[in-house]
Amino acid sequence: MDYDLTRVDYLLCGVTYPDTLKTIPTSGLKTRQKFTIGDKNGILQCLSIKDEEPYVHFKTLPGKPLQQGIDSFQFTDAQAEKIFAAAGNEIKGYTRKGKVFLTLETTLSETITSMFVLGGDLILGSGRTVTHYRELREMHSYTCDDRVLDLVAFLIPNGTRFRILVLTANKGIILLENGQILSRISIAGGPTRIILPPIQHNTYTLYGAADGSLGIINQDGSELSFTCLMEGHDLGAVVCAGWWLSNVGTHLAIGRHDGSIQLYLIDLENLMGKPRLKFTYFCGEPVTSVCGGFVGTEEGELLVATFSGRVFTLRSQRSMPISAGPAGVTVTPPDALAARRTKLDCFTICLATEFTEFTLSRPARRAGRGNGGGRQSRVGSFELFLFVPRSCGDPQLAVLRARVI
Repeated sequence: MDYDLTRVDYLLCGVTYPDTLKTIPTSGLKTRQKFTIGDKNGILQCLSIKDEEPYVHFKTLPGKPLQQGIDSFQFTDAQAEKIFAAAGNEIKGYTRKGKVFLTLETTLSETITSMFVLGGDLILGSGRTVTHYRELREMHSYTCDDRVLDLVAFLIPNGTRFRILVLTANKGIILLENGQILSRISIAGGPTRIILPPIQHNTYTLYGAADGSLGIINQDGSELSFTCLMEGHDLGAVVCAGWWLSNVGTHLAIGRHDGSIQLYLIDLENLMGKPRLKFTYFCGEPVTSVCGGFVGTEEGELLVATFSGRVFTLRSQRSMPISAGPAGVTVTPPDALAARRTKLDCFTICLATEFTEFTLSRPARRAGRGNGGGRQSRVGSFELFLFVPRSCGDPQLAVLRARVI
């Protein structure tokens, strides 16, 4: 393929459902992004990547599963500092630091499977029902013919009218306004995911289908029409989609049920043009979320979550911190080696402090045993190792050993 992207694993969480992984827009001059991941155990985590290791900013307690459908986390300019999550029939809003600022327990009888936040408007899909809330007050509700798969909402240009585009399990696409249906069409491929362009388009919306095809939905006034841009050709069903930006252009990232991930180059000035396939990767299990961002490096990368809870990134070789040397020997850059030695120094100081505190407390422990105290406690021996690659010209092995009897 045209791109040489390498997989780097970040973490393993619980089972995930579609679109429960999102990157958080940066604020100020920061370029590295945080990301959120929710799983079947009801745990929502907000993380960032530092020195190739995940750093948890906050993590919620287990609860109701963050179910499928889910655009569980939506961001707009007004809510760039907020994270919204849906579990069961309840909506919660979190700040970047994990503080709960919103709790909304709806009257919906079924689990929320789709959610979209736009300003002060909240649109929920639950079973066959689409419900519109404004400022936490229920405005409209509509019952579809079949189960709701996905939905998005948008404002009409030069007006205050609010419309909702809904995908249903019977291969239908519905356009709603004020709780009333405006238009309905059917697509033979069975659309499963709505894909909003990164640049606001109130006329065109992309979709991915169960037969693997990609297409575009055109809204002309109150009428809907569609055009298939690319046939499925025996590809897996589209489970999730996202956008990946690079110096080449804007790419549509597609995650499929068969475990494949594709990057298509898209011309945002001509969305009716055919997507050009640039990269394909197989991860061996269903892909539940894909989204572009700047998480581990200052270059764009594609963040991916799988059904089993594996979170990894696909990024360029030149942004890898560790590269391959001659004859397959791994070469560690000097700055990475210095960071490891700094960590070893920190461990040494902590160990010395703990050992001193334990030594000073031993007379008190012995006095307690002499006066009928409890059983003697033992601290086992432990060792810390720092392995230095031979390729760096420093073959020595630093060992710190402490033994307490």
